[in-house]
Amino acid sequence: MRGLRLSPIGTEIVLALSQVPDGLRLTELATVTGSAVSSIQGGLRALGRTGLVMRGAVRPLRYRLASEHAGLNEVTSLAAALPEPIDAISIVLRANRSVEFASYDALGFVVSQRPSPNTVDWSVLDEQLERIRSAHPESPPVLRLESDELDRYLRIGVGLRARLTAGIIVKGRVPPADAGSGNGVRTNGQQMIG
Repeated sequence: MRGLRLSPIGTEIVLALSQVPDGLRLTELATVTGSAVSSIQGGLRALGRTGLVMRGAVRPLRYRLASEHAGLNEVTSLAAALPEPIDAISIVLRANRSVEFASYDALGFVVSQRPSPNTVDWSVLDEQLERIRSAHPESPPVLRLESDELDRYLRIGVGLRARLTAGIIVKGRVPPADAGSGNGVRTNGQQMIG
């Protein structure tokens, strides 16, 4: 095993993979990090040489963190500490499968999570957000709500929709104004009024 050099792209890859224990495809990693596929490939090669990242054998190929790597906890903690907290939080929110929507503004992040029977998705997010907060006490707050709860707040909360729309969308779309109102049938994320 070679010594580890954690480049900025390597840091982003580790952050993303920390959220998906069964791994991500190359294009998913590029989307989550906002980096070019060629940059991700170079970062994966470097991390793979250290044994920190493993590539699956089944197509489509998925890359994952090697859970048995002796330095995994230290590297994931370092990946949480190196980038600016807003960038680190944004990457883990985009990568985590339980997150449906995330927005950021001067008051912090607002996150909508699907109620997940897979508690692993929630626990890996909790763990990495705590690492980021520990490394950056000045990190912006992250308000996490289940998706139906956010829909309810959007119906009754004066100004919340404007806040989310004006903020930087990190993942997903602001739920439609009539989401969850029961006035119609949802089709492809939109409400059809019957």
